[in-house]
Amino acid sequence: MIYNPDVLTDLQDWLKSEGNNIVYLYGELDPITATAIDLSGSATNALKLIPSGEDHYIGIEKFDEAGQVYNALSNWMGFEVQPLSKPARLTERNGGQAGTENIARPKFKLSE
Repeated sequence: MIYNPDVLTDLQDWLKSEGNNIVYLYGELDPITATAIDLSGSATNALKLIPSGEDHYIGIEKFDEAGQVYNALSNWMGFEVQPLSKPARLTERNGGQAGTENIARPKFKLSE
């Protein structure tokens, strides 16, 4: 395989021109934010949110714009999307070593 930088340029152009119904969630302290998409001049309905002081594990519920995210998701999906009233916490011990647990947190639920 040969690296071709044009692929990333093509992807960025597509995301800015046709990448509709995408929510980009970043945290100010997340290293990935350094490579966040630039939506200036974008022709899409994508949302990009970067709250200050947050990291890679940011959830929708931490954003001041959470209502805007849930409204956008509801509009895009055609049914109401609401936050969970109490996030579920699933823990899993990593190799049985104490102090190493992963927490999976669902961010939204579907309403009927």
